[in-house]
Amino acid sequence: MASRKITYLRIVIAAGIGAVAIAAFVQPSRSRPSPARLPVPAPSAPPVRNLEHPTTQGLIALGSEGLLERVKHTHAKGVVISMWASWCDSCKGDLPILVALPKTFGSDIELMLVSVDEESGLTKAAEMLRGFGATPPTFVVDQPLAAFKAAINPRWPGMLPATFLFDPTGKLRYYWGGPVHEDELTPLLRRYLAGEHIDGEADFTLSAGSETH
Repeated sequence: MASRKITYLRIVIAAGIGAVAIAAFVQPSRSRPSPARLPVPAPSAPPVRNLEHPTTQGLIALGSEGLLERVKHTHAKGVVISMWASWCDSCKGDLPILVALPKTFGSDIELMLVSVDEESGLTKAAEMLRGFGATPPTFVVDQPLAAFKAAINPRWPGMLPATFLFDPTGKLRYYWGGPVHEDELTPLLRRYLAGEHIDGEADFTLSAGSETH
């Protein structure tokens, strides 16, 4: 009888030792740190092309691509782009008319004044813009003029001033080759905003008020 009790006690002890051993094997040691997860790298952003840069005179230098990108990202219903230069006497007559457009049309028409001055003329150009009350941003061409003209309007031979009406898709809707006339510009913009088909151009070599389509 005593031998049975001893044998039974040995079995119980052995089972207890085995259970402890199994528990130690299954449970991880608390002193051992769990493996660290490597951070998942964020997807790299696509490179951003630098289509424009500021000048020391406060203008923004850009080429035709940067200018048309601005047109396509406008919140206005139309964009009037005026090409001018500080040495252009006719441009001085256009600037007051153009600078007044935002007051007449509000946010429906956006105005972009783009100088073709060389570096040496940018200080004078900036002073003229301030004198006429132009609201920033204002621009200067930073591209060979032949390529710039071809991209803006292949029919523009390069005379100044020159004014262009683009819609928000970047499509040229109207072109003035030469000085604009307020009594023609304002009614045409009103017709454009009303949804009329106004596509065409005004040629300063024609008689006053004549248009080609």
